This record gives sequence, C-alpha cells and structure tokens, in this order.
Amino acid sequence: MNSSHQVNNIFIYLQFELLLINISIFMKRRLRKIEDEVWKIIPYADKHYEASNYGRIKSFCYDKEEGRVVKPGVIKGFLNVSFMSEGKKKSFLVHKLTADLFVDKTNPEQDTVIHLDWNKSNNHYTNLEWVMKEEAYKRMFERIHEKRRNSKEKIITYSKLNADDVTRIKSMLSRGITQNVIAKLFCVSEMQITRIKRGENWSHIKTPEEVAV
Repeated sequence: MNSSHQVNNIFIYLQFELLLINISIFMKRRLRKIEDEVWKIIPYADKHYEASNYGRIKSFCYDKEEGRVVKPGVIKGFLNVSFMSEGKKKSFLVHKLTADLFVDKTNPEQDTVIHLDWNKSNNHYTNLEWVMKEEAYKRMFERIHEKRRNSKEKIITYSKLNADDVTRIKSMLSRGITQNVIAKLFCVSEMQITRIKRGENWSHIKTPEEVAV
C-alpha cells in the first residue's frame, strides 16, 4: 500500500471517529439527566414510549435500554408528538400526555388541560391543571380582556377592534368557537365577526396557521 492510500485511510478513520464522538455528544445532550425527573410508561402507545413529569417524551423503539428523547413538533403553539396507538399513527399533545400521567383531576368530567403560566412550552406537571372546557374558555376570555385593556396599539378608527383582536378572533373561529360567543366577548356585532370570517374586513390580518400554509 502506497503512502497516499495510507494517508487516505487514516483520514477516513479519523472522520469516522469524529462522527462517533459527535453522535455520542448529541445523544448525551438529548438524554441529559434531570435529578428529580420521573418517567412513566404511556399506556395507550403500541410500542414502548414514556413521558416525564418535565413534559419530555422518550421512545424505546431504537434504544431498548436508555431510550431516546423525542423532538416534538408544534401545532398551534402546542408541542406534540406522534406514535402508533391502536394500530394507527396518531398525534398527541405533550401537555395532555404529561397531565394524563402526573396531574390528578378534581372532577372526572374535566377534559381540558391548561398552562397556568400561559407558556405553551412549559409542560412541567406543576404548570398544568385539568379544568372543564367552559372554565378554559372563561379563563381565555378574561386573558383577552386583560390584554385589550393593557394594549397600547392604535385602534383603527372605524372599528372597536385592533390587529391583535382580529388575529385572536380568526384563531378562535378556526377552533370552532361560535360567532355569537366571539361577538359578545369582543363587544361587537355578530355581523362584524361574520365579515371577518368571510374576509370582507381585516383580510390583511393572517393567523400563524395561515402564514405557515
């Protein structure tokens, strides 16, 4: 073997070793230990998945012993993961997975999980709470009213609404909240909400979902 081949082989070997080191560093970063983190098996996953009280999800599909922390996606600002359940690939909200395993309900009919600090990325179990859907809507409406009171944005002269309001209205419409409820919340006529929905008014305002498309 001539010297050029030897140099080439050494170079390939060093590249391979560097790759292994980088993979090792990457995996350690993903699997960093948190002292008081507790893991529980997700019972409705077809394969071995676990959720932690910190809102992390771990898959054991490739690493049977340690598992790998799953990188979540984002749906309307909420973190989500996908895995097989009952033979079908389904998407699950991380905060609801965490609450299922670590947060007790005070009422068996509670079906909605809220973030106490309003931060959708903070899925630590102490930041989550089970409530009735009506309670969640009431809380959201109070939050919107508070933001409107504190808003310093200039309001368009021919409307009681501002750009932030319209963005919220469009998001609420996309989630199926009725126009009558939205109109009462923002103290405008139901016809004004209808015109926003049709795109007759405020058509230049896009929701994050519309921008993504």
